[in-house]
Amino acid sequence: MTRDWKAVAGALVAGILIGAAAQRAFPPKPPKGRMVAHITRKLKLSPEQKQLLQRIVEAKRRRMDALHEENKPKVQAVRESAREEIRAILTPEQQRRFDEMLARWKERRVKHGRPDGPMPHHP
Repeated sequence: MTRDWKAVAGALVAGILIGAAAQRAFPPKPPKGRMVAHITRKLKLSPEQKQLLQRIVEAKRRRMDALHEENKPKVQAVRESAREEIRAILTPEQQRRFDEMLARWKERRVKHGRPDGPMPHHP
């Protein structure tokens, strides 16, 4: 029984770590313009500097969006694999509750505009 508990705990920790790594790899984007406004204000940028900063930020945002889309299937495959491995070590009742947890997490991600995002750190 102790071995089963360790396996469940290990799988859950692995799932959380995978979610955390995915969130770090693809953090939520700040609202458009907020970062530029913050940097402009804090560094007292000139109008010319602000315009150049906006160009840089937009170009890099487009590149990051492209990378996110390119890697999304790989991240989703790892996430799904972790979920399958976790379900495999659970009892039928635990599987049912795990599925309910996943559904709640998905609802929250959808509510916050991140339907394909990682599992939350603390449900």
